[in-house]
Amino acid sequence: MREPLRHDLANGDIWGLEAGDYVAEIATVGATLGRLAWRDHDLVVPLGDPASPTAYAPAYLGKVLAPWPNRIRDGRYMWDGVAHETAISEPATSTALHGLVCWQEWRVVGSPSRDRIVLGTDVYPRPGYPFRVGLTLVADLDPHVGLTLTMTARNLGETDAPYGVAFHPYLRCGAGTINDCVLELPATTVATVDARLLPTGTAPAAAEGLDFTTGARISDRRIDHALTGLPAGGWEASLTRPGMPWRTTLRADTAWVQLYTADYLHRAGMAVEPMSCPPDAFNSADEVVRLGPGARHTLTVALSAEPA
Repeated sequence: MREPLRHDLANGDIWGLEAGDYVAEIATVGATLGRLAWRDHDLVVPLGDPASPTAYAPAYLGKVLAPWPNRIRDGRYMWDGVAHETAISEPATSTALHGLVCWQEWRVVGSPSRDRIVLGTDVYPRPGYPFRVGLTLVADLDPHVGLTLTMTARNLGETDAPYGVAFHPYLRCGAGTINDCVLELPATTVATVDARLLPTGTAPAAAEGLDFTTGARISDRRIDHALTGLPAGGWEASLTRPGMPWRTTLRADTAWVQLYTADYLHRAGMAVEPMSCPPDAFNSADEVVRLGPGARHTLTVALSAEPA
């Protein structure tokens, strides 16, 4: 019977996966991707990285964001004519940020293998989110395709529930800050935001200096923006560094993606967060999933190293 690699108070049990040239670590608190490496090169900022100001999981590093990603304005929204108010988790913007399960212990489902682990948890009814949703994360590591994360939600209640989800890895390609790295992402539209990082409208990504469709150096620009206009049926983002013969890739099929230059982590990685809906979607109703009783929603994200 397999055992976790280690345990710590902040991240719970940390399980190791191996497949070919890849190794990964999955932590049970927040279903966190704690490490993904290829031939000893980190593809994501790992837990406890020296560039991080703390050893736990700052800046939502590697976490599943559900039952909503990004922010809810003032923690308030209407659903089917009923007003709801959830706790403010980001006082600086007076918003409810990144859902309810980031700091929750997930249970191991079944018997983990050398290259696969399944974690599960429930979102229980509470003030501001009176719905019960079961969540399951499957992490599969393959020697040829890298790491595939499959996040499935199922409504365990008797009424429709609002739902959104995202995944929050910080991509890396080689040592050093991301300033010299080139990001490629086929998103053409950006959500404009106010001082609280809440959406005010949309604009062409190029007009906002955020056109990465043919690849662009990140440089010293500070980015914390949601983008859309992604190809239907799936998209790929990649991070490359001059002189590196490989690149870090992320594939998903969401309509939105959040970019963040990890300034809180001393720009050690580039957050590329596939999101099922935009910021403050519980208020705008844009692409919020109406999860009926017994209904399911699945998000799949794949990360790998490929020739540059």
